[in-house]
Formats: sequence, structure tokens, C-alpha cells
Amino acid sequence: MGCTVNNTSHNKQILNIKDSNNDYTVNISGINSVSGVNPNEDTCSRLFQVESVVGKGNDHYNHYATVKIDGTTVWEKRQDGQSFCGYDE
Repeated sequence: MGCTVNNTSHNKQILNIKDSNNDYTVNISGINSVSGVNPNEDTCSRLFQVESVVGKGNDHYNHYATVKIDGTTVWEKRQDGQSFCGYDE
């Protein structure tokens, strides 16, 4: 099963993953369609964004999110601070 979203806020993705307090693996499946929003500059996605919160003194928390669509990793923030975006809308 999938979903269709017509977004009226051009800079807000549908799913906001805040990975500052835990490691997350998000699995999305089905045919999903999102319109009315530009791709997120970090995740390349209209469907989701990953928001990492910076701690005091600009220290990054050591938590990371991984997003998979139909079993394929499309977003991964690595421990070396680099991001992997394998999603092409």
C-alpha cells in the first residue's frame, strides 16, 4: 500500500526524522507520491528529511538515521559525518 500527498508547504517534507536522541532505521514501502515540495537538500527526498540537532559547543550527537525504501538503503548518515543519498526522485 502506498500514499499520495499534495503538500502546500514547499519546504517541509512529509516525514521529519530527528536522530539526535537515538539511532533509527525507517522502512518505507509501497508506491508513494509527494507533490508540492522541493527535494530536501540533504536527503534528496520530497518524502523525508533527517534533522540532526547540534549540541552545546557544536558537538554532534552520536546517533544516526538510516532510511530504506522497499529494502534498499536510500539515506544513511555515517559515523564519519558523511551522508549517503542513494535516492533519485
